[in-house]
Amino acid sequence: MGFFGFGKDKIPSLVEKFPKADPGRRREILSELSQSSERAVDAVVELAQGGSLTAADAELILGSLRDRPAYERLLIHLGSRFEAVRNLAFKVIRQKWGPIAMPDFANLLGSDDSFVRAMAADFIREYPKKAPVHKVAQLLKSQDRGKRRKAMEVLAAIGAREAVAALEEALESDDPWMRGRALEALRELGGKEAIGGIRKLLATETDPGVTQLAIEALRAVGAPQDAMALLERLKSPDLVTRQLAADAIAHIGDASVVPAVVKLMRDSDVNTRRMAADVLRGLRDPDTVTTLVSALKDADWWVREIAVEALAGMKMEGVRDTLRQLLYDGDHYTRRMAAEYFTHVAEPAAFDRLVELLKDDDWWVREKSVLALGKLGDPRAIKHIAPYVEDRNIRLTVPEAVGMIGGMESKRALLVMAGHRESAVRIKVVRALEAIGDSDAGKILRQMTRDPSPDVAEQATRALAVVTAANPAPPSSRVAT
Repeated sequence: MGFFGFGKDKIPSLVEKFPKADPGRRREILSELSQSSERAVDAVVELAQGGSLTAADAELILGSLRDRPAYERLLIHLGSRFEAVRNLAFKVIRQKWGPIAMPDFANLLGSDDSFVRAMAADFIREYPKKAPVHKVAQLLKSQDRGKRRKAMEVLAAIGAREAVAALEEALESDDPWMRGRALEALRELGGKEAIGGIRKLLATETDPGVTQLAIEALRAVGAPQDAMALLERLKSPDLVTRQLAADAIAHIGDASVVPAVVKLMRDSDVNTRRMAADVLRGLRDPDTVTTLVSALKDADWWVREIAVEALAGMKMEGVRDTLRQLLYDGDHYTRRMAAEYFTHVAEPAAFDRLVELLKDDDWWVREKSVLALGKLGDPRAIKHIAPYVEDRNIRLTVPEAVGMIGGMESKRALLVMAGHRESAVRIKVVRALEAIGDSDAGKILRQMTRDPSPDVAEQATRALAVVTAANPAPPSSRVAT
């Protein structure tokens, strides 16, 4: 038998001659091939696969065969085991028949061949408004997960109300896998149309994996009001669920959620409090700053602490300037919180005001100002801070702040404080020198190992061992044994 069982059929011969034929002869060949289009399609495919025909010539010939038999033959070749053949047939159908082929591709979406399903899905995505939604939706009842997954992907691409309704119905499936895939499709769909089903499912979902997919979907398409619905998920016993919920709330929430999140910061469960703190630090709504600044004046000290920590974790523009202005506030609670903010965030522009606040009537404001100046690491602050080692309310904070600054001026000041009459202060000096940790700090610590207080001497000895281990003497300076 000859080519494709056609005996001495001249079709293959005509196709082989096509590449070298002049324009006139090419037109004649195309005309002759159109009389036997099915056999022409097979011949072109065979020769293109064997390398005897270029892809461009193959597309030119196949594109000229516009009758139904040629089209149906190309559909068959979509199932070829050769990728090049599948791609050739798909390209020609898409270019020459376009939306006319939609009914057939809708049927092919249910093919047992995953490659054919993928091509059918690509075709339907290209013409979503022409897609028969009901036909695609029927595949959601298939026993084949691959077919159901592909159908949901296509429904998301179609995006029509009927497609959304079909996906929402899939959310009610008893199969967690099905609900999860429907969620992914709705997330891909996006827009207001997708939110309703996600909200409804999240309110009742108990499967951890599906819950997590729902949270991720709501993060992608949700609105600020959806953040409130996610708050309960911060209490989940599952770590991943808690983390996803915190991230989603921070992403879609606005200032309106702050009071509820602050309330969660009082929850008895430490994990819930941690997640709530992450939310406050992550909120992107500029109004959140205003809400948290207002919370600095709250009657509850715990709320004030939460607010200042959240503000310190924010990266938004203007937060530092706002807090710097609050250092001048007439309310001492507010000045406390503003000064505490700068113990977390170094702000050189606040230097002068922090120095002034060292004389504040409120000892807590003075204490936080000392630490904030230490945080700055500016040696100019030492002469302002050091005298407050005699302030009975904040004296124990001074060595720490001076040590934070570091440098020779810092160590000179600590050397003076090492002779303070109060052993509690001297212990703080030991800790500050250990934190500095260089050889000069070690020299002062060595002197303090002879402190008259056993507690101070003991802690100085321990700290000296740590510092010495971190700063071994060079070999040439070691005593030979």
